This record gives sequence, structure tokens and C-alpha cells, in this order.
Amino acid sequence: MMNFFNKLTIFFLGAFCVFSCKGITNLKVSSPDIFNVHPEGSYKDRKQNYLQYAAKYAENGDKSLQHIFPQIARAALGQRLNVDSIRKSLNIIYSNTDCNDFTMNGLLRLSYMNKEKAIFDECIKKEVEECILDFKYWWDDARRDTTYRCYHTENHQALYHTAELLAGQLYKDRKFSSGMTGKEHIEHAIERLEPWLEYRFRFGFSEWLSTYYEVDIMILTNLYDFSENELIRKRAGLVLDLLFFDLALNNFHGVLPTSSGRIYSHSLITGIHAISPTLKLAFGQGQYLPNELMATTCLALSKYEVPSLWIIPKSCGESIKKIEKIYICNKIYKYFRYELGPFSTLYLTRW
Repeated sequence: MMNFFNKLTIFFLGAFCVFSCKGITNLKVSSPDIFNVHPEGSYKDRKQNYLQYAAKYAENGDKSLQHIFPQIARAALGQRLNVDSIRKSLNIIYSNTDCNDFTMNGLLRLSYMNKEKAIFDECIKKEVEECILDFKYWWDDARRDTTYRCYHTENHQALYHTAELLAGQLYKDRKFSSGMTGKEHIEHAIERLEPWLEYRFRFGFSEWLSTYYEVDIMILTNLYDFSENELIRKRAGLVLDLLFFDLALNNFHGVLPTSSGRIYSHSLITGIHAISPTLKLAFGQGQYLPNELMATTCLALSKYEVPSLWIIPKSCGESIKKIEKIYICNKIYKYFRYELGPFSTLYLTRW
């Protein structure tokens, strides 16, 4: 009897695998971009190509939380903004929906671009300002959430603190809906960002090599580009160095075939990772995707440069030399992170 049930179990497992695999082979990733296995073009060229891709193709992506990012690309290219798309992003922020902090960080980058060079007309500028002043930047704000919002995970912590810092800097002397002034929000944010950056540098990411590296890169480039606190800015740059070091070590032709702190089923089934566009921009291997825009858009416009040591060389001889250098850097990083303790002035010198 037991033998019969064993055979029956094997039969159903086999049938499940056959039909599952058939379904997997029929899955397609919709993107007008092709997957690059071998690096193409320079880092500078890839930045420009990506912005053109995002401005042209990404606006019709499925993720409404990311609709603000094609507008950032448009602004960078000197193209006219889609005001309706910006208003949709404002509605997402006002809706109190979980992950609207993604959208807010994109909106803040666009606002800083507007500060450097006027890209908003007066009407939308006022609407954006009101939205930023009204946002709930942390759970100690007494206003009650009307829907579930995640504050506690690694990426959401920094999303809120980064948004709060940048918003406070924009409107230092204004009173926000929270009852705090911009200056008070700056102090509140820095107090929380300092340990977050410290822990990421010393201990790495709990969401290591995951979908959320896309979010982390957006956060860190925003801090690197716009933080008026020099220590926060430099620390953000160092954590970016470490993050891209992790990606360089684990990148296999534009794929991350590694363990991950968090992963979603569609990434496992299709093999397409949310960080693939960033791998293509930084290393020339991967694929641009219309629904994964946060990291790549911000990186393409950031003053931060991925260390040249991490970039994949074209010749085998160069590869061997770089592997030797990376091995040495890995030793140095471990010493910095685990032996010296908290950030010191030594850390503030990039490679």
C-alpha cells in the first residue's frame, strides 16, 4: 500500500513539474530593450542611452508607483513634462498607499532638478510643494494612517528618512502638516540616517542582493546628490561603493545567480531581476525594463560614479589584473568594516 502511495505522489509531482515548466517557458518579459550578455559602450554612453529609453518607453509601464521616473528622464533630456503623469504620482502619494515613499523620493529628485533649472509651470509647482509639505515622513507623526504602510523594513526606513531630509532642506522655514518645520525635519532625519548608513557599511544589507537594491541605489544617490550634510553625503557614497562592489562580485553576465535577502516568484520564474537594468547601466550586462526605473534613472543622473575598478574590462589580461586588485580591496574593506569600527576619516577617501 505504501509503495502505491509513493508512486502516486511521484506521478503527481512529475505532472506538476511538467505543467509548471510549460508555463514558465511561455512567460515573456515585455521590454523594447534587448538583454546584453557582453558589455557594450562606455558608462557615459549607457547613461545617455538609458535616459532616452526611459523617456520614450517607460511612461506606459505597469507600475504606477514609478510613473514619476520617466518624467525625471524627460526633464534631464530637456523634453516637456507630462503634467497628467505627475498629477497621477501626486494622487498616489496622497492615497496613503504602501510604497508611496518610492514615488515621493522620485518627486523630490524632480523637485531638486526644478530648483536648479525651472521645469515646472507655476500651477504644478504649487501642487508638488503642497504634496511634499503634507507627506507623513515617519510613524511618530501623530496623523493616523488610513491604509497599511510599511515603515520597518530596511529599505523603507531609509526611504522615509531620505525623503524627510530632502524635503526639510527644500522648505527649511516652512511648517509641514506634521506640525514640524523643515529644519526640525532635517534634524529628525539625520538622527535616523546616520545609524542606518553606519550599519549598512559595517554589516551590509539584510536585504542583500535583492530587488530592494534598486530602492537602495535610488535612496543613496539622492543623498549623495542632494544632502547638504557633508558627512551624510560621503557616507552615502561609501555605501554605494560597497553595494556596487557586491554587485560586481556577484554579477554573472547581467544575472545575479546568488542567495538573496528577499526575492519574488516572478524573478525566480523568469530569471529577470529588478536590478538587471542597473547591471546593464553600470556594467553593460543586463536589460532595461519599463517597470524597474528607480535605481537606473537616479544613477544615470547622479554625480556618483561607479568605481572604475568595478567595471568589467574588455580583455582577459585586464580582467586578471582587476581580479587581483578587487581581492586586495576586499581585504581592505573587511578591515575597515569589522576592525576599525564606526566610520572614521579613513573611510571618507574613495578608491
